[in-house]
Amino acid sequence: MNTFKKLAQLQVPDSPTVAYTVPPDTQTLIRHIMVANPTGADATFALWVDGTSNAEVEKPPSAVVAGGYIEFNGVMAMGAGDSIYVSSDTNEALTLTSSGLEIT
Repeated sequence: MNTFKKLAQLQVPDSPTVAYTVPPDTQTLIRHIMVANPTGADATFALWVDGTSNAEVEKPPSAVVAGGYIEFNGVMAMGAGDSIYVSSDTNEALTLTSSGLEIT
């Protein structure tokens, strides 16, 4: 069964944290990621796939300006057990929302 859905929504912590893990027997196509900064100060955001080493970085640390956002529109294919990790330099200043297609 194919289900379009919100995959994750969270305030981004200041240490690498799992934002989404593909369920067993499932493939996921991440279609959209939005990271909003509703605060009055810039904050740095980073995203990794399947770990938090430099080899696994998908979005290197970069600033999300105060009152602004960054956005990913495209396709990121992930298999069962794969995870997305996120982090910020400012605890819970940023809000991440992602959506996509889970295929079972």
